[in-house]
Amino acid sequence: MYTSAGYMEEMRRMQWTKHKSITAVFAAALLLTACGSGANEQAVSSSAESALTESTSAADTVSETSSDYDNAIEREYDGRITQLMDAFAGKDKETLRMLCSADSTSAFDFIDGVDISGYSIISSEINAGSNPSDFSKTYHIGVNVTESSDDRFKAGENVWTVTALDPLGEYSFFGALSIGDESRESIRLLERSGGVSDKVWFCYQCMVELEPYIRYTEPIAKDEDFYSSYARFLGKFAESSADNFNDAAQKYFGIDAGFDDDNIQPLWYGAYEKEASAAYEDENEVIIDFYADSLLLTKACTVKFTLDDTDGYIRLDGTEVTYDSGLKIASYTT
Repeated sequence: MYTSAGYMEEMRRMQWTKHKSITAVFAAALLLTACGSGANEQAVSSSAESALTESTSAADTVSETSSDYDNAIEREYDGRITQLMDAFAGKDKETLRMLCSADSTSAFDFIDGVDISGYSIISSEINAGSNPSDFSKTYHIGVNVTESSDDRFKAGENVWTVTALDPLGEYSFFGALSIGDESRESIRLLERSGGVSDKVWFCYQCMVELEPYIRYTEPIAKDEDFYSSYARFLGKFAESSADNFNDAAQKYFGIDAGFDDDNIQPLWYGAYEKEASAAYEDENEVIIDFYADSLLLTKACTVKFTLDDTDGYIRLDGTEVTYDSGLKIASYTT
């Protein structure tokens, strides 16, 4: 099993420049070490078992020219899933925190009440990405739960499904964990395939860029952080100019923002995503659960968004934080 640093070093040794730039590798290396509790976080290493059952070969979905790279990545995925499952069985919260993009081990306190005596890989399949070497791998795992105080993890044989992701493109090591017949996925990953409605995406972006003004109750000061956050949000829905941003702020939020040529540029550029799933959606209301981990197992908070689209566009009429654990939302920046 590679650590996150070892994983990146292995990729640097591969001949894979057809698919990734050196800049992207360096940025991803920074991202992998920065997610969670900080850039100085040291990855936990573990020996990978080699006898994982595979139902699909990577050679079926990726090009021969990158076979060395692909095989190395698939081995890393196999080792990573072993590390994850060993951490669940051993109640190793620190390893779970690191692998699942959590800020705090408290996101996995529930594991104290779940006893796992063993697990086995039932099957797995490769999921092709947009480029030949951008693939993920989904694992179906039989998990023997001997005792549990958590209703999600029933005593007896459980089937878990989880996908190991390419962190260069998807930012996290794993997607959502599904149990039994349920199918779960985060908003940020569903959006890649067009599986998110405009209303849910609008509300999700409100929390991604404007969380301090939604989740917390401090008075709003129109300082550089305010303008930077709103400029990042509005830039996704309107062309960048003071007039356009002022019009959009009035249209979407009913506020007089006061943008001018000096404050329309964000303080930083780059991707910014948070872990979340849509819990409810109707004509005038969206409820989104935001999570403290990439497996979507521990809620950080739940936000209800009240909307009005009678004028032909989405307008935010109000927000209510209906649940707040105090945990930070798992998030990713580049």
